[in-house]
Amino acid sequence: MNMNECGLEVPSEIEAEAVRLRCAKGVKYVYRDGAYGRKGPAASIGCLKASRFRSGDHDPFKVDLGDGWVAFRSPSVLAVTAEPVQLLDQELPPLPVSRIGKITRRRKIDGTPLVFRVDDQELFVAPSNRRKAYLLQKIRMDDGEGFEKGHWEYRIAYYMIGHKDRVKGRWAFGQFAPIMTPENLAAIVQRLQQKGWLVDRSTVCSL
Repeated sequence: MNMNECGLEVPSEIEAEAVRLRCAKGVKYVYRDGAYGRKGPAASIGCLKASRFRSGDHDPFKVDLGDGWVAFRSPSVLAVTAEPVQLLDQELPPLPVSRIGKITRRRKIDGTPLVFRVDDQELFVAPSNRRKAYLLQKIRMDDGEGFEKGHWEYRIAYYMIGHKDRVKGRWAFGQFAPIMTPENLAAIVQRLQQKGWLVDRSTVCSL
């Protein structure tokens, strides 16, 4: 058996799947789910050279290889939907599947564990751009004593319909902080209010 960069032996059937997906460097960047080492995982699917995730936000790019083993797609070629969709003027592919209940395990910049669970989410097409969708998530953090004793945090992310190569016609996860129009910001705040996620609504400015 060949070993990955964390020194773990990768089973032959997992190696075969990695070869099928054309993982860069074979099984070097194939991991046991959640066991990525201090540096965090590197993307090896869809790229000629593996690339380390810098932000730590790698969970949307994870690919299940079976039996608890995973690899990661390059963010530049991630396609959320399974098949490309040819868009007509009035057509959009289905929005990405819900991540409610999904648990993410990674490390903070100081190397300490960062574990959180998506407990609720809202996903909607942007009012100003039907090829952009905003993702709002209510996240339960595990502070070391389990989720029930952890604290809440919130996340605003987005998807865009791709225009080039493998992401053309697909919802692709945004890699950077979302930029939005006042109309989109108002829609986000409205949905946060409807979900009851705003701690003190009186502090929210009128948009």
